[in-house]
Amino acid sequence: MEMDNNVVDSNIIVEDNPTVSQEYNHPIINALHNINQMKYFKNEAACSGSVHNCARHEDAIAKQLEIHGFTRYNLDKQTNSDLRKWETEPELLSYIPDNIFIEQPFGTHDNPDFLVKINNKLFIAIEAKSCKGSTPVFNSCIPKSSYIYIFCSEKYNKTTMFLGCSVITQIQRQLIEQHIEEARKRDEELNEKLKELDVLGRGISYYTRPMIQQKGSKEKTNYFTHESKIKTEEEVICYLKKKLIESTISC
Repeated sequence: MEMDNNVVDSNIIVEDNPTVSQEYNHPIINALHNINQMKYFKNEAACSGSVHNCARHEDAIAKQLEIHGFTRYNLDKQTNSDLRKWETEPELLSYIPDNIFIEQPFGTHDNPDFLVKINNKLFIAIEAKSCKGSTPVFNSCIPKSSYIYIFCSEKYNKTTMFLGCSVITQIQRQLIEQHIEEARKRDEELNEKLKELDVLGRGISYYTRPMIQQKGSKEKTNYFTHESKIKTEEEVICYLKKKLIESTISC
């Protein structure tokens, strides 16, 4: 079957929709506008030129959420268990107050960095990215279509934002996921053979680690000079407006 490499998730990207394009003022949109104007922050220290800045990129984002009326929410064991359903069954989390944010909801080694609850129908996922250059590092995590990525660069001392679906198509994601699944099966077969041949009793095994990269000229990999930079930032706001309208109607 021939696959269209340009297929995007039509449920995420919203273009030329008069209803969505209307002025829609909401604290989360205002917060994102301000976050997108931030300077560079690295993981452990602020590099934005002000001695009174936050210590981490995540702290700077959290501060903007608090400025715009969102309250930090601490998880308990029940909430942590239910929270995995934030995108598919958000109504199950109705006991969590509206207008809150949870930092590192699934721990320091899992994404997203923030979940923001708007109402019983809508959570927003935010992932913070920071680096010295102009291309974010995704490591083993394939960009997720509905996540809002906040990326700041030391080189440009600026921030930009984008949806996961603005940088990877649905088909590309599916191909990578399929490849990872096939690699896991090969790992299992290899490790069985390694176990059988372990005459030295050292327990040698092998694991294939995915690594998401972006290669090519700066026209493709530079997020601050890319021809679609403004468009992808606008897609974040358009996506939020669409989701806010849908969640208000369905509540």
